[in-house]
Amino acid sequence: MVLNLLVWIVVFAPLITAIISIATGQWVEPLTAAITISGYSALCFYLASLAARPLAKPLRTLQLMRFRRRLGVTSFAYAVLHLVLHGIDLGGVAGLSREVLVRPFLALGFVATVGLTVLAVTSLNSLRRRLGRSWQSLHRTTHLLAALITAHYVLAQKVITIEQWLVIAVVAALLVHRK
Repeated sequence: MVLNLLVWIVVFAPLITAIISIATGQWVEPLTAAITISGYSALCFYLASLAARPLAKPLRTLQLMRFRRRLGVTSFAYAVLHLVLHGIDLGGVAGLSREVLVRPFLALGFVATVGLTVLAVTSLNSLRRRLGRSWQSLHRTTHLLAALITAHYVLAQKVITIEQWLVIAVVAALLVHRK
Protein backbone atom coordinates (compact mmCIF):
# COMPACT_ATOMS: atom_id res chain seq x y z
CA MET A 1 0.00 0.00 0.00
CA VAL A 2 2.74 2.45 0.98
CA LEU A 3 4.89 1.42 -1.98
CA ASN A 4 1.92 1.84 -4.30
CA LEU A 5 1.33 5.38 -3.00
CA LEU A 6 5.03 6.17 -3.35
CA VAL A 7 5.03 5.03 -6.99
CA TRP A 8 1.98 7.22 -7.74
CA ILE A 9 3.74 10.21 -6.15
CA VAL A 10 6.85 9.57 -8.25
CA VAL A 11 4.73 9.18 -11.42
CA PHE A 12 3.04 12.56 -10.95
CA ALA A 13 5.98 14.48 -9.44
CA PRO A 14 7.41 15.82 -12.74
CA LEU A 15 3.98 17.01 -13.89
CA ILE A 16 3.15 18.68 -10.58
CA THR A 17 6.60 20.30 -10.44
CA ALA A 18 6.15 21.66 -13.97
CA ILE A 19 2.67 23.03 -13.21
CA ILE A 20 3.87 24.74 -10.02
CA SER A 21 6.92 26.19 -11.79
CA ILE A 22 4.79 27.55 -14.63
CA ALA A 23 2.14 28.95 -12.26
CA THR A 24 4.74 30.74 -10.14
CA GLY A 25 6.65 32.12 -13.13
CA GLN A 26 9.91 30.36 -12.29
CA TRP A 27 10.77 29.67 -15.95
CA VAL A 28 11.68 32.27 -18.54
CA GLU A 29 10.44 30.00 -21.34
CA PRO A 30 7.78 27.77 -19.79
CA LEU A 31 6.93 25.88 -22.99
CA THR A 32 10.58 24.97 -23.65
CA ALA A 33 11.00 23.89 -20.03
CA ALA A 34 7.83 21.78 -20.16
CA ILE A 35 9.05 20.13 -23.37
CA THR A 36 12.34 19.28 -21.69
CA ILE A 37 10.74 17.97 -18.49
CA SER A 38 8.16 15.85 -20.30
CA GLY A 39 10.79 14.32 -22.59
CA TYR A 40 13.24 13.63 -19.79
CA SER A 41 10.45 12.13 -17.67
CA ALA A 42 9.41 9.86 -20.55
CA LEU A 43 13.01 8.66 -20.87
CA CYS A 44 13.48 8.08 -17.12
CA PHE A 45 10.21 6.20 -16.66
CA TYR A 46 10.91 4.05 -19.72
CA LEU A 47 14.35 3.12 -18.43
CA ALA A 48 12.87 2.40 -15.01
CA SER A 49 10.30 0.08 -16.58
CA LEU A 50 13.07 -1.77 -18.43
CA ALA A 51 15.28 -1.95 -15.34
CA ALA A 52 12.55 -3.49 -13.15
CA ARG A 53 13.20 -7.07 -14.28
CA PRO A 54 17.02 -7.07 -14.01
CA LEU A 55 16.84 -5.33 -10.62
CA ALA A 56 14.12 -7.56 -9.13
CA LYS A 57 16.36 -10.61 -8.57
CA PRO A 58 19.44 -8.96 -7.02
CA LEU A 59 17.25 -6.79 -4.80
CA ARG A 60 15.26 -9.91 -3.89
CA THR A 61 11.98 -8.18 -4.46
CA LEU A 62 9.40 -9.00 -7.05
CA GLN A 63 7.50 -5.88 -5.95
CA LEU A 64 9.30 -3.96 -8.73
CA MET A 65 7.65 -6.18 -11.32
CA ARG A 66 4.21 -5.09 -10.12
CA PHE A 67 4.91 -1.53 -11.18
CA ARG A 68 6.64 -2.19 -14.50
CA ARG A 69 3.51 -1.68 -16.59
CA ARG A 70 2.60 1.53 -14.73
CA LEU A 71 6.10 2.91 -15.35
CA GLY A 72 5.91 2.01 -19.06
CA VAL A 73 2.47 3.57 -19.51
CA THR A 74 3.65 6.64 -17.60
CA SER A 75 6.57 6.89 -20.02
CA PHE A 76 4.07 6.75 -22.89
CA ALA A 77 1.94 9.52 -21.33
CA TYR A 78 4.95 11.81 -20.86
CA ALA A 79 6.14 11.03 -24.42
CA VAL A 80 2.75 12.00 -25.85
CA LEU A 81 2.77 15.19 -23.77
CA HIS A 82 6.30 15.87 -25.04
CA LEU A 83 5.14 15.42 -28.65
CA VAL A 84 2.05 17.61 -28.17
CA LEU A 85 4.11 20.38 -26.56
CA HIS A 86 6.63 20.19 -29.42
CA GLY A 87 3.71 20.50 -31.85
CA ILE A 88 2.44 23.58 -30.03
CA ASP A 89 5.94 25.07 -30.04
CA LEU A 90 6.33 24.45 -33.77
CA GLY A 91 2.95 25.88 -34.73
CA GLY A 92 0.78 22.77 -34.88
CA VAL A 93 0.73 19.56 -36.86
CA ALA A 94 2.01 21.18 -40.08
CA GLY A 95 5.01 22.73 -38.34
CA LEU A 96 5.78 19.51 -36.48
CA SER A 97 5.51 17.47 -39.68
CA ARG A 98 7.92 19.81 -41.48
CA GLU A 99 10.45 19.63 -38.65
CA VAL A 100 10.22 15.82 -38.36
CA LEU A 101 11.22 15.60 -42.02
CA VAL A 102 14.29 17.84 -41.62
CA ARG A 103 15.55 17.04 -38.14
CA PRO A 104 16.56 13.38 -37.70
CA PHE A 105 16.33 13.51 -33.89
CA LEU A 106 12.67 14.55 -34.17
CA ALA A 107 11.99 11.70 -36.59
CA LEU A 108 13.54 9.25 -34.10
CA GLY A 109 11.42 10.68 -31.30
CA PHE A 110 8.28 10.48 -33.42
CA VAL A 111 8.92 6.84 -34.38
CA ALA A 112 9.66 6.01 -30.73
CA THR A 113 6.39 7.67 -29.64
CA VAL A 114 4.46 5.61 -32.20
CA GLY A 115 6.17 2.49 -30.81
CA LEU A 116 5.34 3.49 -27.23
CA THR A 117 1.73 4.02 -28.30
CA VAL A 118 1.53 0.48 -29.68
CA LEU A 119 3.09 -0.95 -26.50
CA ALA A 120 0.80 1.07 -24.22
CA VAL A 121 -2.36 0.09 -26.08
CA THR A 122 -1.39 -3.59 -26.19
CA SER A 123 -0.52 -3.62 -22.48
CA LEU A 124 -4.24 -3.86 -21.69
CA ASN A 125 -5.02 -7.31 -20.30
CA SER A 126 -7.81 -7.93 -22.83
CA LEU A 127 -5.51 -7.20 -25.79
CA ARG A 128 -2.69 -9.16 -24.21
CA ARG A 129 -4.91 -12.26 -24.05
CA ARG A 130 -6.28 -11.68 -27.54
CA LEU A 131 -2.81 -11.30 -29.08
CA GLY A 132 -1.46 -14.43 -27.36
CA ARG A 133 2.12 -15.18 -28.41
CA SER A 134 2.15 -12.21 -30.76
CA TRP A 135 1.98 -9.97 -27.71
CA GLN A 136 5.30 -11.26 -26.42
CA SER A 137 6.95 -10.79 -29.83
CA LEU A 138 5.60 -7.27 -30.03
CA HIS A 139 6.81 -6.37 -26.55
CA ARG A 140 10.29 -7.64 -27.33
CA THR A 141 10.73 -4.42 -29.30
CA THR A 142 11.07 -2.54 -26.00
CA HIS A 143 14.85 -2.60 -26.21
CA LEU A 144 14.84 -1.32 -29.78
CA LEU A 145 12.64 1.53 -28.58
CA ALA A 146 15.10 2.20 -25.76
CA ALA A 147 17.82 2.66 -28.37
CA LEU A 148 15.60 4.99 -30.45
CA ILE A 149 14.61 7.04 -27.41
CA THR A 150 18.22 7.32 -26.30
CA ALA A 151 19.35 8.37 -29.79
CA HIS A 152 16.60 11.01 -29.82
CA TYR A 153 17.69 12.28 -26.41
CA VAL A 154 21.38 12.44 -27.29
CA LEU A 155 20.92 13.98 -30.75
CA ALA A 156 18.56 16.65 -29.40
CA GLN A 157 21.42 18.14 -27.38
CA LYS A 158 23.97 20.50 -28.85
CA VAL A 159 26.77 18.81 -26.88
CA ILE A 160 26.96 15.44 -25.21
CA THR A 161 27.30 15.81 -21.45
CA ILE A 162 28.05 13.30 -18.72
CA GLU A 163 24.30 12.89 -18.28
CA GLN A 164 23.89 11.67 -21.86
CA TRP A 165 26.84 9.29 -21.42
CA LEU A 166 25.19 7.90 -18.28
CA VAL A 167 21.93 7.31 -20.15
CA ILE A 168 23.85 5.60 -22.96
CA ALA A 169 25.62 3.41 -20.38
CA VAL A 170 22.35 2.46 -18.66
CA VAL A 171 20.69 1.56 -21.97
CA ALA A 172 23.77 -0.43 -23.05
CA ALA A 173 23.69 -2.35 -19.75
CA LEU A 174 19.97 -3.06 -20.21
CA LEU A 175 20.55 -4.23 -23.78
CA VAL A 176 23.36 -6.55 -22.66
CA HIS A 177 21.29 -7.89 -19.77
CA ARG A 178 18.11 -8.54 -21.75
CA LYS A 179 16.98 -12.12 -22.25
